[in-house]
This record gives sequence, C-alpha cells and structure tokens, in this order.
Amino acid sequence: MTQKYTDKQLKNFHDAVESLKLYRRAELTNPKSNKFIIKDLYVDPLPKTFVLNSMLRPNTTFLIGRKGTGKSTIFQRVQYQLLNDKTKTSSYIDIKTIFESSQFDDSLLSRLASLHHAFNKEQIEKVLLYKTFIKELITEIKTQLKREVDAHFFSKMMTLFSNSLEELFEDLDNLVSEADDDNFLSVLGIKIPSISTTEQISDQVGTNAKVEAKFSAIPSVTAGVGGVASSSSSQNQKINYSDVLIRHFNIKEYISALKNLLSKQGIRHLYIFVDDFSELPEEAMAVVVDTLLTPLNNWSDEFIKFKIAAYPNRIYYGQIDKTKIDELYLDSYKIYANGNPAHEYRKGIDFTRRLLTTRLSYFTKVKLEHFFNMDSSLDPIWKTLYETTMANPRILGYLLSFAYETQLIHQEKITTESIIEASKRYFVEKIEPYFQMNKFLHESFHEKSSIYGLKDLLERLLKKAIDTKKKKLEPLSEELTNTPQTSHFHTVLELDS
Repeated sequence: MTQKYTDKQLKNFHDAVESLKLYRRAELTNPKSNKFIIKDLYVDPLPKTFVLNSMLRPNTTFLIGRKGTGKSTIFQRVQYQLLNDKTKTSSYIDIKTIFESSQFDDSLLSRLASLHHAFNKEQIEKVLLYKTFIKELITEIKTQLKREVDAHFFSKMMTLFSNSLEELFEDLDNLVSEADDDNFLSVLGIKIPSISTTEQISDQVGTNAKVEAKFSAIPSVTAGVGGVASSSSSQNQKINYSDVLIRHFNIKEYISALKNLLSKQGIRHLYIFVDDFSELPEEAMAVVVDTLLTPLNNWSDEFIKFKIAAYPNRIYYGQIDKTKIDELYLDSYKIYANGNPAHEYRKGIDFTRRLLTTRLSYFTKVKLEHFFNMDSSLDPIWKTLYETTMANPRILGYLLSFAYETQLIHQEKITTESIIEASKRYFVEKIEPYFQMNKFLHESFHEKSSIYGLKDLLERLLKKAIDTKKKKLEPLSEELTNTPQTSHFHTVLELDS
C-alpha cells in the first residue's frame, strides 16, 4: 500500500477535526505554545464578520442556536477581541454550575419550618444565588484583566498600570472577602414577643432561636435554640424574642462597588457571557432571569451587558424587554434562509467551505485536495458535507473524524460516499439514542408530544425519506436531474403548531 500521508499529516488532520468537536468553554490554543489561536481559526457565519461585530456592540444579546452551532467559539472570539479594548472587560459565567452550586439540601427546610417568620425556600435560594454569582463574576473579571496584561495595550504601558492593577486586584479580593464575612443581620420585619410568668425569682435566663446559613461549596443551614432576653423580678416575667437571623447580601451594592473599582481603570462596560443558559430547567431559568439577569441589566446603568447562549425555543425572557436586546440566530435555516431555501443552500455550503478550509489549512499546511478525492473540483465534497451537517461545526467535526478512521489512516482519500457513511454512523451513535432516553434534556418548553410520539414521528420521517429516494415525486421531481434530496422537507401550514 502506497503511503499518501505521513504520521504528522494524519495527526494534524485529526487535531483539526477534533477542534471542531469542542464544547462549552474548551479554549482553542496552540498545543505547543499554549497561545490562543481563536483569531486565526474563527470563521464568521456571515460576511464582513457580521456576527462578531454585532456581539461587540454594548447591547444585551441572545445568541441562539442548537448544540454545536458555534456559540462558545463566538464567545471566545468576542472575549479575545475585548482584550484590545481598554474601555471594556468581560466575565464568562457557566450559569448552570452557578445555579446548582447555590442550592442546598431540601431536608434542611424542615428545621426552618418550626421557626416562624424565617425566610422561605425561595428567599434563601435568592441570597445564595446572589452570593455564588458575585464571587464567580469577580474571579472571572480578574482572569480577564490578567489576560489583558499580556495583550499589547497593557504590555506597552505596564509601568503606568502595574501598580493600579495590583491595587484593583486587591480591591476585588477584598470585595470577595466581604461577601464571605460571617456578618448576620435580622431579616424580620417585626419581632413577635412570647410572654410567660414564673413564681420564682431567678437570674437572667432565656433561650435563643437562630438559624445559621453556611455558604460554601456545599451550602447548609443549621437551626438551634438557646438564651435570648429576660427580666427578673419577684414575679419573673420573661419576654422571649424569637428572631431568625440570616446573612443579608445586597447584590446591588456589590455591583455598584464593582463598577466604581473598574471605572477607575477607565472601564465603562462589563460584558458577562452566560453559557449553558438553556440547559437549566424552566423553573430554574425563571429564577435566574428574574433574580439576576433582569435586575442587573436594569440596575447597572448601562454598565453590564449580558451575552447569553441559548437553544431555540428554550428561552425564558421574563421582564427583559425584547425591543431593547439583540437576537442572533446561528442555525442555517434561520441565518441563511430568509424565506428562500435556495439562498440557504448556497450560503450554507459557502460557510461550510470557509470553515473547513480555514481549520484544515491552519493545522495541516497542505492543500485540501491532498485529503479529499476530487474529479474536477471540491464542489461535490462541500455539497455533501453541507447536506449531512446543515453547516453545524460540531457535526462536521464528528463526520470528518469518522472519515479519518475509515479512510485516511488506511491511506485512502475521503470521498463523498465515505462522508455519507459517516453521517449514517453519526445518526446511529448520536441521534437515534437520544430518542431512547427517559426524557429530553433540551426539548422545547412548549413541546406537546411525548418521547414515544416523537420517536414515532422520527421513524415516519425516515420511512418517507426512503420512499422519496426510490421514486420521483410529481411535480417537483420533474425539475430534478439527480436523486431527490431527503434532507429537507415541508409540512402544510395547518400542521405547523
């Protein structure tokens, strides 16, 4: 067998396609120098870097797309660009992790139930969410500012900024420490006296009722009874004041303090990148939006701007004014179609070509024809890749990874047939098992069908696709010279709901 590919070429190709499969905050870096390469690899879904420029505007923005459409990559690119803007800084927040770490054991609520006038579950969760959020926010701001020290703006002016940055980091640390202080304030609006009488004279005796909230990686609440206040006389009249204490955390004051600290460095806008937003349950998402996103967006006086990654049809807006935010869509049927499927097809193929050309050229340093079988051009390859991935970068990475296993390591070029076989494998290994789960983790909030109904729908679509492949359907098929495509279909308008 003639060797077409060296070990280095194979490794570089594999590194390129694996980089397309990354998810969440997996950062694109050079494995040798550990330097960020996002600027070299980023390909905007639209010409003139429209998506990047839109995300850079000081507006709260929802970036909407299915899994694998490149939301986290766009976040990385925007944050990298912000390193060169001395008036802006950013912070990345994994909101699902923030929410989960702010929860506490529900069994502890039973200890609070016997104490009247205590915070309820929702109020305690709100305090814990505030605290966890502000600590993570400040930690991430410090990380980004340290990166800015390495960026060219700060590198040229280190002698001027080193002292002020050290002071800023110290002030930020103090802000976090203040949030951790064990200061407890009464949260009762009134005190309810309990009066009892005894026949004996005694020294001061009484009981204390308290609840202590412990904020840590595993938050907890403890309750106990001990001495409070009493008066002693010939007829001892004891007035017991039951007061439930919990830490009072005023997030508005912390945001104001944070704004003042950053303003001293000339920073006018803080971009908060919120990831995993749509992976929250609907109830949790409502808590996050109503408790954090909406108030902070309004309180900050244009200082905070959120950039939120979300899935289609899994967004709770709450009191967020949709007329005052931007929404950017990444799925090809939204970003390219504009009511014209032909435009979607052409633009989707173009994005697939630009994305793969940039990625493979950076890693492999050889022409694409070296890896792909071609007769007169690569056009059939781009067309097949788009039809099997719908321009989804992560799916594209999986398909080419499968093709790497079946073709390249065997010293054979990737063909359109091998891409189609890879798409079948992707369906069997990644898509079909999704319908065998006990529940859908990312289904629409308003999905009316059960998992069994959706599985039946999937099977019917597959059967229809097979039938379409086997025969020409009037009248559309008369205009088609090749085998009818089955990756696109439509339903009658009456059934859209």
